[in-house]
Amino acid sequence: MAGSNARGYGDADALANGLGDGFAVNELCGQENVPKGDEEGSASILNAARIPRFMPPPAFQLEISDLAVRRGPRLLFEGLGFRLAGGEILHLQGANGAGKTSLLETLAGLRRAAAGQMRGLPEDGGLHWLGHRNALNLSLSVLENLEFWCGLNGAAATACPPALERVGLWKLRHRLVRTLSAGQKRRAALARLLAARRPLWLLDEPLDGLDRQGLELFAQLLGEHAAAGGGAVVTSHQPLPAGLAGVRVLVLEA
Repeated sequence: MAGSNARGYGDADALANGLGDGFAVNELCGQENVPKGDEEGSASILNAARIPRFMPPPAFQLEISDLAVRRGPRLLFEGLGFRLAGGEILHLQGANGAGKTSLLETLAGLRRAAAGQMRGLPEDGGLHWLGHRNALNLSLSVLENLEFWCGLNGAAATACPPALERVGLWKLRHRLVRTLSAGQKRRAALARLLAARRPLWLLDEPLDGLDRQGLELFAQLLGEHAAAGGGAVVTSHQPLPAGLAGVRVLVLEA
């Protein structure tokens, strides 16, 4: 039945991505941008909080069959089917308006399918959804944004330092997000992928704003996720970084 495919997302990623860069998390958590101390104790904090880059996620096998998705009255696509197992990366391609973002939203449980079946999706809280918007509060620091996300999602705050170190933002952790470049904001959003281990990543144009070093970082993160048994569905008008194993291409026709 078409209506049976919608899933409750189960965490705050959907809320954050829907509200975008300016959502008022400061009103919810009551935090102010109080200047923190300098670098004293940074090394000990990172060493104490250091976690393995990737722990093996739960195995999963996603199977999509005869899927149809609408945006309002417009039918974006129908009869879509594919499979995705742990260790695989599906690169969604297609013209603007073909339904790539809508497909990711449907997989994330943010949009109801018009028809078809979706089997094997991870249980609630088992996937990451990273949309076009970075879902960062511009009035909070980099660290405060990630700590707030962890608080909403039940992740340990101790995951924040190693995640920010990995994406190259630890030294900028007390900087207000509004002062960051577009690429730095994207890195701050990518840090959420490391703060909580989830087997399925749904990434909408994750390469936007990244420079050469950022693209190399993204390739490392995605490659390690797949090597550990995770899966990903990625939309990008750019080619995915070279050297990634297990990449398949699915083209949506407009």
